[in-house]
Amino acid sequence: MPSGILRAGAAPVRSLVEQIVYRVSLRRHLPLKPAQEVGGFSVDAYADWRLDEIRSSFHQNFSAAEVAGKRVLDFGCGFGHLSRLAASLGARHVVGMDIDPRSIEKASGDPEPNITFKLEPDPSRISLPDASIDVVLSFWMLEHVMEYEAIVPEWARILAPGGKVLILWGSQWRHPYGHHLHTMVPLPWIHMVLGPAALYRIAAQIYDSPGFRPRWWHLDASGVPKANPYRGQTEFTDLNRLTTRRFETVVRQAGLSIRRREAHSGTNRLRSHLTKIRGLQDFLCTHFVYELQKAPPPLAGLGCEADQSGGRGPAVQ
Repeated sequence: MPSGILRAGAAPVRSLVEQIVYRVSLRRHLPLKPAQEVGGFSVDAYADWRLDEIRSSFHQNFSAAEVAGKRVLDFGCGFGHLSRLAASLGARHVVGMDIDPRSIEKASGDPEPNITFKLEPDPSRISLPDASIDVVLSFWMLEHVMEYEAIVPEWARILAPGGKVLILWGSQWRHPYGHHLHTMVPLPWIHMVLGPAALYRIAAQIYDSPGFRPRWWHLDASGVPKANPYRGQTEFTDLNRLTTRRFETVVRQAGLSIRRREAHSGTNRLRSHLTKIRGLQDFLCTHFVYELQKAPPPLAGLGCEADQSGGRGPAVQ
């Protein structure tokens, strides 16, 4: 479904808005500000920034006890920063899983005995046995899970009874920068006005503009800028447009309970008050914290045999 309020039928207006957005966005790119340098122009700098972000966000929202002694799945592990953090906090075994071969290759470059990195070829499933995981970690990537209606039930399947899913989720679809093109088109909620084809046209113009400095993800292995990655694109192929309300419906349908839900709005006092209204949270919150849980094993003495292992069977390899 097309997004944005300016669609076919308003071509002259849309063209004018595109040119305005292009010029405003270009002015924000040139010249570069020091704050824009952080993590954007070096793979190593990005890796350092990402590691710090993962560490701080974990400790601000969860405790080491959540993973200590547990079998952990780092779902959408990327370069493996969260996997290594979980291992350092005492996880019994960690499986880092991603659908991107380059991420798994990089993550596997520094092997550790209690971490296994796996490439998942099927984005709609998780290639692990039933009840083989105690904790699933999903940090800062839920908006990229295109097959979420299949994946959430997969979380439920692989979790041991009483197992949890710990989620940090920013930039969901209605977030000010839910379009994920903020490094190119740094305007909030612009995806609610213009559709993806228009945003990609603007990004393509900026990419080809004299003086534009490509980010590290715009460069090939030799450090040479790639051909314009935005030209010709018309849809967001890696954004699922998922809202919190829809996500929570899918969670409950999969048989998982929502044990914790927090909507964070940052330090702005006005925004903090406005986000008390449920309908505004997706638009104004910086991120959401979720703790999902699979039903625990039945208690002994109630006619059912209790799980004496506490859901901790053999480690997944």
